[in-house]
Amino acid sequence: GNTAEDVFATLDGSKVAISFTVNNLSSAVSGKLRNGDIITIFVLEQDADKAIQPAALTYMQVVTTTTADGIDQDSIVENEDGSYSLPSTVTVLANAEQAKLLATYEENATIHVAFVYRGDKKVADQFLAVQDAYFIKDEVEPEIPDEEGPEVIPLEGDETDG
Repeated sequence: GNTAEDVFATLDGSKVAISFTVNNLSSAVSGKLRNGDIITIFVLEQDADKAIQPAALTYMQVVTTTTADGIDQDSIVENEDGSYSLPSTVTVLANAEQAKLLATYEENATIHVAFVYRGDKKVADQFLAVQDAYFIKDEVEPEIPDEEGPEVIPLEGDETDG
């Protein structure tokens, strides 16, 4: 299943589900997001004059979008006038670092969502693997030696007498 409840049931501690507010219709791709979509997050900080795209938030998986009344995307029904309630939050799967970033941006910035992919789970998983690799690479950054290489100092008694 692909409902929010299905996703919540699979969480094992390696990732968390975290929600952030979308301030208007355009911030959430005009209400078109679906459970399982891959999105990119852009952030406009309060004092900044241009949006940034944090590398840590390049490919995120949507768990659900939720209306102001607390109704998840997969449970929304048509209103009497033929309209639908629009999302006021987006919930995504995140690791601890991504969750901290989103919580910070929730308080100090405006978050916008760009749609990346919807469809085959294998393709979606490839986007998520690219994002996960960003964190792995970050943790084990190898030291780059100087261009000359390390200085070699001969130890005493290293010479061998034939």
